[in-house]
Amino acid sequence: MILLSMKTKTKNKLFFNGCSYTYGIGVADTSNEEGREELKLNRYSKLVSDYFGLEEHNVAQPGSSNFRIARHTYSKCIPEETKLAIIMWSDAPRMEIFRPQENEYDFQELAQVTPQGANGTGSYDHREALLHYYTFLHTEEAAITHTMNHMSAVEMYFRYYNIPVVHLHYKPNFERTLRHCKIRCKELKDDSTAHANLLTELESQESFLKENPLIAGFDGDITSFNTVIEGIPSSTYSLGHPSKEGHRVYSEWLINHIETNNVIS
Repeated sequence: MILLSMKTKTKNKLFFNGCSYTYGIGVADTSNEEGREELKLNRYSKLVSDYFGLEEHNVAQPGSSNFRIARHTYSKCIPEETKLAIIMWSDAPRMEIFRPQENEYDFQELAQVTPQGANGTGSYDHREALLHYYTFLHTEEAAITHTMNHMSAVEMYFRYYNIPVVHLHYKPNFERTLRHCKIRCKELKDDSTAHANLLTELESQESFLKENPLIAGFDGDITSFNTVIEGIPSSTYSLGHPSKEGHRVYSEWLINHIETNNVIS
């Protein structure tokens, strides 16, 4: 009976993962239950799901690193129920650590750390370690390489299950960082085998991902959330995040992107 029910499951879900933009921070005042409900009803993932008549499965978390996004894609996606996956990747420099008392939300098993938020870490030792890491150890080259590897692994995961996946970015930071790193490697590759090897690695990952016609955010296709809604005032509830109107406009762009590529029949 159990096996039979698994076989007859229909692919009725749109899977979403990302950071605060996909979670919906900024759509409403989430300090009360009404605001949290408004967020869930008006974020772009719900608008897109409703348009296609599918169930929204949103596992995004505010402040997410790409490590968290990739990890929860594998553990929380239900392949036999997923018709399409939409992953909005975050800033490459973000990272995560296990320090429960530093988690911004009680549902996060690992604290998500952003470079600009490192100085707000409560623990003196952790704060100093993170500040020293971002000052002396962090590099754009390592961060973008890790993100590209996450993207490629997630791409392979969904290819295995024959599920189309849209790769997106919440800001044009990814495209800019990738472009800058490639330029530096090209300028310095004659002086260092390491630069030549890294350029080969980045171009190989980029070429693999570009095989997916749904990917957005590489050179010549700068379609981040912020770029699409440029000119629309940001949220009055959360500075810098998209407003309800921003989510509506972005949902229309994303619906067109999906329909243009004839993903959902």
